[in-house]
Amino acid sequence: MGGSRTARKGPSVKPGALALVLGLASLLAFLTLGAVRGSLLRGSGDEGTYRAMAESIGRDGDLEFGPEDRGRLEALGHRGLQVVILQRAEDGRISYSKPGLYALLAGPFQRVGGTVGLLVFNGLALAVALGLAFGWLCRRAPPGVAALTVVGFVALGALPAYVAWSMSDALQAALSLAGGVLAVGGVRPRTRGRAGRLDRLLDGPWGPALGGALLGFLTFTRYPNGLVAATVVAVLLAVGRPRRAALAAGATLLAFLVVTGGNQLLTGVAVPYKAERASFDVTTGYPAGDGAEEALAQFKEGRATHSLGVVPRLEPAVSLYSALYFLVGRHTGLLVYFPAAALLVFAGLRTGDRLAWLALAGATAGAVFYVVWMPRNYFGGEGFIGNRYFLAFYPLLLLAVDRLPGRRAWLVVGGCAAAVFGSALLSQWTAGELDPSSQGHAHRGVFRWLPYESTASAIDGRRDRYWSDEFVRFVDPWAQVGDWSFLLRSGDLPAELLVASQRPHGAMRFVVHSDAPEILVEYRDWKRRTVERLESRVGGVNGEVRFLPSAAWRRHPFWWEAGDPFYARTFRLSVRTPDGRPAQAELRYLGPYRIPSRIFDRTVLALELPERASAGGVERIPLRVRNDGRRFWASDRVQSVFLSYRLTDVDDPARTIEGLRTPLPERVHPGRTTDAFVEIHWPEEPGRYRLVVDLVLEGVTWFAERNGEPLGEGVVTVVEEAVEERQGAGTERVTAATRPAAVGE
Repeated sequence: MGGSRTARKGPSVKPGALALVLGLASLLAFLTLGAVRGSLLRGSGDEGTYRAMAESIGRDGDLEFGPEDRGRLEALGHRGLQVVILQRAEDGRISYSKPGLYALLAGPFQRVGGTVGLLVFNGLALAVALGLAFGWLCRRAPPGVAALTVVGFVALGALPAYVAWSMSDALQAALSLAGGVLAVGGVRPRTRGRAGRLDRLLDGPWGPALGGALLGFLTFTRYPNGLVAATVVAVLLAVGRPRRAALAAGATLLAFLVVTGGNQLLTGVAVPYKAERASFDVTTGYPAGDGAEEALAQFKEGRATHSLGVVPRLEPAVSLYSALYFLVGRHTGLLVYFPAAALLVFAGLRTGDRLAWLALAGATAGAVFYVVWMPRNYFGGEGFIGNRYFLAFYPLLLLAVDRLPGRRAWLVVGGCAAAVFGSALLSQWTAGELDPSSQGHAHRGVFRWLPYESTASAIDGRRDRYWSDEFVRFVDPWAQVGDWSFLLRSGDLPAELLVASQRPHGAMRFVVHSDAPEILVEYRDWKRRTVERLESRVGGVNGEVRFLPSAAWRRHPFWWEAGDPFYARTFRLSVRTPDGRPAQAELRYLGPYRIPSRIFDRTVLALELPERASAGGVERIPLRVRNDGRRFWASDRVQSVFLSYRLTDVDDPARTIEGLRTPLPERVHPGRTTDAFVEIHWPEEPGRYRLVVDLVLEGVTWFAERNGEPLGEGVVTVVEEAVEERQGAGTERVTAATRPAAVGE
């Protein structure tokens, strides 16, 4: 006895409805993130130049830099957009040093709506290109499926963020997409629905001509974008359309020459990056109006280069790491910032025709060009979200697709995009005030698990130091960084550091000070976790911790060196107390070096302490001291030596004042003598005080604690009546005092 069961189909979401939901969710997400990020007036990277260019076109009708341009920049106050890159032509004209196409097109929008007008222009340009792509996909797929593909392409990634960026990147993506669709759209014939006006454009000669012109404009905005135009021509040749290929190539060349000639007329320079150029801001002054002559000197310090005008120094190791970062890097990863890319590549491989293969090859060629030609700056400067140089090649992935992905695939990609967005929102919410740069989104959640770009020469918001002969970069904002030390707080996320060293092995040493009775310092890298415990001494916790790092998995040359490769290590440090109470600790990175034991020997040759002083006054006491140790003294090193003092109330010994630090006037090598001053700030309260003047190894110890006696000590009576300032030889050589960091034994 048999039977059959009929499967019941549950309700399914139509592709068009899913496209609408994903599009609205993406719009809401980016509006939310934009609201958390802050004012649109705050810019990054090249935004200041592009905005000023558009305003110059919209208000003055030119791209030259004059007194009116200077006045507009100075009127901005301190809102972060005063920095502009200018160029000087051979005929002496000063103009903005960026391709002028974006300013010409967006200038009228800026004139009407200001910064918002630029965003409207970016959105309109991208919307037109997406409309063309939608119409092209509808030739071979249902409208709902086509809409879902287009929405997934633009919404599930960082592309909408570039609409809010006052630069040419959104325009470049629009030119690439629209130009590619118009030029090669007729290669795949319509298989669904009725032909319309778009079909006549795509199948006729005007399609490749108009598409080629747009690709010519695209090439002018950034010369390597010419690879997109080359890909389009290669597709047309490969499918046996030589006439269309010739039309596209000719239109590309003609449009490129027209805008290049226009740029020459407006600025006196055909290629902006080949002119004499420099950056200007309110501190350097501007080369127009008052002080122009001084500002013009900046051009001698600037450089005139172009990515295609420089023969690359092939660095396989650096390019290999850059390729890794290109895919999954914290700041540039394609799969992180454009998660739809992986799905589009898979769909293109499934399509498998010549158009698909060549489009994918063109996108790959663009990526390879940047990671090989400029592996230290392949992502496009400091102001970026993801790889903005690749943005013009991203539309090639959409052109490769004929068998469009289904709903489930887009839902998976949407889930990945949601995780990335959630991390970005959390980071911006918690770290926005600590890091207001363009990279403020990359410090929490998913991003902290991704590899940090150790090959990058410029990332916005970075804090770089050079301590103990090693390069130290603070990757995230979870440490308060000073000139020679940094502060960690319990309860904060671990601070992440990148250390570049030419040492393959060796310990990392830190001097730690905290007012807490006990502190735990935790070190963690990709393989190892170590916790060091420090207990209180007189004046709080003060001591040295030593961590043995795991093997460096990144080894490559760094951007400031042309020689041997560096070992790059990224690790995290955090502090806490055993009982969970709040605490903070100051750390100094010593690198591989121990605290020197023979730095403390010295001989006092001249020092006369006062017997009376004026309450609340400041006195500069001259002295002469000789370095009898085996290591030099310097106040501008991580193991810094200062002059300082302590004042103890004779009647209340528990009341001790630790003085400000006075830097040494010079580096004092072993056997050398220095004449210096120690600056004393006398207490406001009169009384008898024991004054102790000494050298201090900052953050570690007073010299007297190691060799038995200070430079000098005596009892001083501090009175309310005025006391003449002490006179002495060389009193005009006064050094500035700095605030002390606590030290112990």
